[in-house]
Amino acid sequence: MGSVNRFFSWESTEKLREQTKVYEVMKQRQEQWNDLCKAAKGSGDHADKAKLALFYILTHSGNPMGSESGFKIYIEGDKLKQNFYNHDWAELAARALKDAADVGCGSRDITAYCIRMGLKEGSVRARTSDTLLEGLRRFEKPSNDGYAITREQLAKITAEALDTEILRKHEDQDEFYQQMLLTDLQKYRHRMIFPKLDAMSEKSKFPGVRTLAKNILDEFRHSVTVMWDETAIDQTATAAARADRLKIALDEANNADVTVSELFKAYKGYKLESSTDPGLPFLQQAMNDKNERTRMAAARVVMESLLAVQHGLKAKALETLGNLAVHGTVDRYRADALKELSRFNVPIPVVIKSNAGGNLRIQRGTQGLEVIKQP
Repeated sequence: MGSVNRFFSWESTEKLREQTKVYEVMKQRQEQWNDLCKAAKGSGDHADKAKLALFYILTHSGNPMGSESGFKIYIEGDKLKQNFYNHDWAELAARALKDAADVGCGSRDITAYCIRMGLKEGSVRARTSDTLLEGLRRFEKPSNDGYAITREQLAKITAEALDTEILRKHEDQDEFYQQMLLTDLQKYRHRMIFPKLDAMSEKSKFPGVRTLAKNILDEFRHSVTVMWDETAIDQTATAAARADRLKIALDEANNADVTVSELFKAYKGYKLESSTDPGLPFLQQAMNDKNERTRMAAARVVMESLLAVQHGLKAKALETLGNLAVHGTVDRYRADALKELSRFNVPIPVVIKSNAGGNLRIQRGTQGLEVIKQP
């Protein structure tokens, strides 16, 4: 009986020693991990190697941080825990890279590279990729030494991530992550994804993704706001040169994209205030154009101008937007026209002539500005 007691006493002692050793190893590993994450925020060769080490862990399912049994072992208080798969180390690596993308951290270009390649890596789960995407968004803000990556590069990296996501097996795809990607591409005004939007609006297995893709596609195709936001301000052209630019665009009868682009390039940021400005006749012509987008763009330019409220061209712009708000052939035109009217100090209520006969009344409604038909 004594020998049995000695055996169990020896066994419990050995288990205690084993647990103590494991505890010490795990504690050292946790300290090393903390040091690695801290180093990744710095700059120089040591920081670059730390970032690349995190990238390796990210793209190798958390290895070599996981235990041999395929579980993550960590310390909570004075107890060992062993109930998470290696993928959690991949998630922790993604979080560390996200933190290293913060403004003020060093070597952000290396961090950007690691995040980009991580987003392209199909072995990284969607739920971990959305953490990387949050890190990518942090590059929208510049460091003191400028942008690590441009807005155009951000758009391309996000589009690459979308390619990776939609090529996963259906059961591995994630609706929330796809919506995050699409929303960012909408924000970056990345028009190169038209084919993907077309396909996703019809074939995505997620109803929310189909709806979002359709809405973005509709905005890119029909909204003049997107083109306005993308247009740089020309601060040097003369009034005559601006008028000539618009005249040529209208005379050449280009597609609406080209005409609207030229119109905005000519007049965005321009102080249009003189009733003798040479561009006024061509803006009038544009508001009579058969294309709704061209009419919308010209009306926006006129409403943005410093022309007097009682000027005839302002009245024409008001009439153009009011009619588009009611008679626009697509939802986007109607919504954008109403939005444009809401942006300006329009005298309310006001009655304008309807292109379909009768009148339209612009007034304040319970939901904001509204345009209603009148006999």
